[in-house]
Amino acid sequence: MELPVIDNTHPDRSPDRLTRLVKTAETELALTHCETTDLSGAQLFVCPERPRIYDANFAAGITAAGPEDLRPLLQEITDHYRSLSLDCHRLIPAHQQQWDADDQSVLSAHGYEAEENLVMVMDRVIRPPSVRDDLQILPARAAGRQYRAYQTAVHGALYAQEVADGLAACAVDVLDDSRLDMLVARLNGQIVAAAGVMTLNQSGVIWDVSTHPEYRRQGIQRTLLATLLDHCARAQLLTLALETEPDNQPAISLYESIGMVPACTYHVYRRAGST
Repeated sequence: MELPVIDNTHPDRSPDRLTRLVKTAETELALTHCETTDLSGAQLFVCPERPRIYDANFAAGITAAGPEDLRPLLQEITDHYRSLSLDCHRLIPAHQQQWDADDQSVLSAHGYEAEENLVMVMDRVIRPPSVRDDLQILPARAAGRQYRAYQTAVHGALYAQEVADGLAACAVDVLDDSRLDMLVARLNGQIVAAAGVMTLNQSGVIWDVSTHPEYRRQGIQRTLLATLLDHCARAQLLTLALETEPDNQPAISLYESIGMVPACTYHVYRRAGST
């Protein structure tokens, strides 16, 4: 099944719109587990129960530019999080906001370093030459506690238990947003992979693609993504995007294999040492 429109000239495929799309998906889903506070020039996302989680304590939509405006805003952000015994792990600039060398110096002085994200967009759907027929694919919402256990295991391979538990809790919380369709693949009754799409009007953002470390490079994720693309076709999405790390070549190769291509990059600013 083909997506209804694969058009490189579609306005939603411009770098600015694609960046806006992936940023919006992230902030909208964060509302399922974060409280927000609006400042003049930033929106703060806070989850005191998960103090070490990068995706749960961050500031977005930052509009200040120039040291005279940026410095006091960063101090206000820092003071707000400190009042809650938290750190702001990440800063996400507003759409089209660019920070020059002087701004970078201010950010560095507050402990933030640039982190590049790669945005990819669907160019043409490529179906895998074969799919596995021994997988059961079902909505993550139907998997219940097994889905939380899967997320804990995946993150536990990379992080300390406290962080893995927090990330798994966030992964479960985002299921409360009805615009997110999250699928899982089960093999012999065990969840071995997950992938979803967040729908925003007629655009979609592929979300939280993961495979259990013991089951990678076995065609499982390609089979799951093929099912997810069928869902996107039925939803008549006009644009499909995702973001990943620009140096994550295995992920980039996987996404290219289903027809996605690099579109643009953008920067966020991570607090040094944040998970």
